Parts: sequence; structure tokens; C-alpha cells
Amino acid sequence: MSNWLVRQVFRMHSGRTSHFKIECDELTNDEIDAFAMLIAEMMHPFGKVYGIPRGGMRIREALLPYLQPMSERVLIVDDVLTTGRSMNEKRFELIGEGHRIDLIIGAVMFSRGPQPMWVDSVFNLHPRLT
Repeated sequence: MSNWLVRQVFRMHSGRTSHFKIECDELTNDEIDAFAMLIAEMMHPFGKVYGIPRGGMRIREALLPYLQPMSERVLIVDDVLTTGRSMNEKRFELIGEGHRIDLIIGAVMFSRGPQPMWVDSVFNLHPRLT
């Protein structure tokens, strides 16, 4: 049995604290594949996919079979979104490389709070943060 959801107080990357932690490294490859399938259904079609290091890289790999090469849409993925900073930074990087802003979409497995309008999540969690 994996321990991907841990009840503990910890400081998040954003500097805030939370009373639970999502340990996506504990998810099995089959679970990641299931998340990839759900994300592909939500975000279809997309021709390229980029993962946010470190958490988004496993999801990116699992999404490769769902690519639609004729699509100009670019998908950015991550495991957990807290503030959206990493997703927004990658989006601006892709815009700087010449990708059209209206063709860049994002998806995460879990959102811990409000997400940017261009990002969707499989699960949206809004815990009390201090």
C-alpha cells in the first residue's frame, strides 16, 4: 500500500504550511498511467507535452502515447499545483520560444488552491493554509 497522502504539518515550496502532504513519488506507474489517461481526456487534443521538473516528468512520459501530432496545442503538466508559479514560468518560457499563448494549455493531477485559468486539474483540493 502506498502512502501518497500523508497527514502531517509541513512547509510547502511556497513557504506556506499545510496539514497534509501529497507524495506523488509514491504513486505506482499504473496510477500515473491512469492520471495520464484522465488528463488526455480532459485536454485532448495536444501535439506536444512538457513536464515541470521533477513532478511532471513521469506524467509527461505517460502522456506521450496520447499526442496528436497534427495539433498545435502545447500541454504543460505537473503533479501538484500550489501557487501556479512553475506552470506560469514554463508558459512564459514557451511563449518566448515562439509558441502562441492561446495554444498553451496546462494540467495537474492535484491543485492545492486556485489555479490559473489556463490550467485544469484532475483533483482540486482547497485546504486551509496558514
